Amino acid sequence: MNCLNDILDRLGAHLAKVEKQQQQLAAIQDTSPEWRLKAMHKLQKDEPNLDMPHLTALVDLFKCSMEAADTYLALFRDDLGKHWIEK
Repeated sequence: MNCLNDILDRLGAHLAKVEKQQQQLAAIQDTSPEWRLKAMHKLQKDEPNLDMPHLTALVDLFKCSMEAADTYLALFRDDLGKHWIEK
């Protein structure tokens, strides 16, 4: 019975992650300028401790690279997003 409960718990957690990913992927249909703005807003909201030079560099990157904005918005794991920003 414990094994079944563990499996159900893991399945529930997995389904929650999938739902979150689907919500994020649905936003990909936005237009490029809106998508870049979303990336810039998310950056400011999610990275309050980022110093001004790094923040400015990422904003400039999002302005000229749709791929960078896409990547940043697609990263939903906090640790991965922070590592991507720091590189």
